[in-house]
Amino acid sequence: MSIVLNGTTGITAPDIDVTAQTTVAAFDAGITLGGSTTTLDDYEIGTHASTLTTSGGQSFTLSTNTLSYQKVGSLVHIQGQLVVSAVPTSPTGRLKISLPFAVGSGVTKESASFVLSQGTAINSNQWGGFTSASTSEFNLYRLDSTSVSSGADNAGPVGVGDGFWVSITYETTA
Repeated sequence: MSIVLNGTTGITAPDIDVTAQTTVAAFDAGITLGGSTTTLDDYEIGTHASTLTTSGGQSFTLSTNTLSYQKVGSLVHIQGQLVVSAVPTSPTGRLKISLPFAVGSGVTKESASFVLSQGTAINSNQWGGFTSASTSEFNLYRLDSTSVSSGADNAGPVGVGDGFWVSITYETTA
């Protein structure tokens, strides 16, 4: 194995033991793997204060809204829980969860994901959705047969104390 830093081969060894390391190595210029031109130079982890809104323009108040994300290159994975503490009056339209990075325009890997829910007002415990190119939102839909067959947008059945466990992976150009 060899590690290339700024175009110079730094370490060449069959195995590298880093178990005794107490400091973190930073490779700001990226790491070239296998001598190829593929460089790992965009890795980020963090948290995102997400919002839950409707396509009708109303906002839910959330008591829990911090989602964790990991971004490697253009691939973003976000996960965590959203818990509703107040519901807007007569919400209309589909539910939308805000994302930490915009979905890439013209991306070939838009996401679809399952979201599990908890609570008493929600009449389905399985939700699903998808991202749309050039937006920073995940469109959320109930996956029960009534809402799917009727084409209902599903904003209405969410109440105080209801929550969503989300796990979404999508591609960005950021």
